[in-house]
Amino acid sequence: MRTKISSEYLCKGYNFTNGVSYTIVRNFNTFGPGQNKSSLIPTLIVEGLKNNEIEVWGADTVRDFQYIDNCIGGLVSIAESEALVGETLNLASGYGITIGEITDMICMYIDAERIDIKKPKPISHKSIGDITKLKSMLDWRPKVSLEKSVERTIDYYHSNYIK
Repeated sequence: MRTKISSEYLCKGYNFTNGVSYTIVRNFNTFGPGQNKSSLIPTLIVEGLKNNEIEVWGADTVRDFQYIDNCIGGLVSIAESEALVGETLNLASGYGITIGEITDMICMYIDAERIDIKKPKPISHKSIGDITKLKSMLDWRPKVSLEKSVERTIDYYHSNYIK
């Protein structure tokens, strides 16, 4: 976290001393086809496809997941907007879902069972991006629903990793 904040201050400082324009974008939990299998959602999908069950811990932890197509669309819109120069924005879905709920959604699509296991919880229990500024300044909203995003991602991993 300190590195991210330091980077933001470096951008602002470079702008102040050299006049270089910037827009800071804080990306939240992007997922989708082609993502490294060690990330959370691909891990859950591949485990469910291979074993017909998914072990999950920290099921009540809340995260803001955004689909790659929504992320790319948001980044392009931000890059094309002169009004956002010098702004700091969250690029996210704008709503949270628990790890348990996203696991249940995956289980429903692939007919797997969720197994809750006890492990220490992550340090940050809840992380949701506030996209109010992005909505008001750019009238931007995610286009692909979470349900459709999960379905597309499952289809990708099913086709490419499960034989």
